[in-house]
Amino acid sequence: MKLYGAILSPFVRKVAVVLNLKGLECERENSFPGSLPKTLSPLGKIPALSDGDLNISDSSVICAYLDEQYPAVAVMPKSPADRARARWLEEFSDSKLAELCGGGI
Repeated sequence: MKLYGAILSPFVRKVAVVLNLKGLECERENSFPGSLPKTLSPLGKIPALSDGDLNISDSSVICAYLDEQYPAVAVMPKSPADRARARWLEEFSDSKLAELCGGGI
């Protein structure tokens, strides 16, 4: 498995935290937005993840994939209501908090 992105990105750090919580080994490649081939990140954003022949991008999509593909340690709650709340908090963090904390960077 390989994670592409700059560790300064909160989205890359989010994926790195999920990988760490799950105890998954992952090679890291420092990459910046716009530097990845379209096969890894069609929109040119970071992070991107390669797992075997699978390439996926977008931190939320990557984290959901990791939680489903490697279920031994769950990151999302079991209850549908709690999962819905967790997804909302993730969306709030990815949009509003990211805008407030780093929009000008």
